[in-house]
Amino acid sequence: MRDSVSEVKQSLVQVEKDVSETKDLVEAWGAVKTAGKFIKWLGSIATGLVAFYLLAKAGLQHMVGK
Repeated sequence: MRDSVSEVKQSLVQVEKDVSETKDLVEAWGAVKTAGKFIKWLGSIATGLVAFYLLAKAGLQHMVGK
């Protein structure tokens, strides 16, 4: 009986370890997704600023005649 209980305890410890590793992976994946969303957002802002700069530059050149 004691051997059975000991085996169950060892199995439970292994399951807890596996669950902990899985939880760490899920948290890491969540962090990567959040970083990806931030980079996508930052890229959109940068694209808008570059487009605004180019349009303003083209408009000034057209007005000045260069």
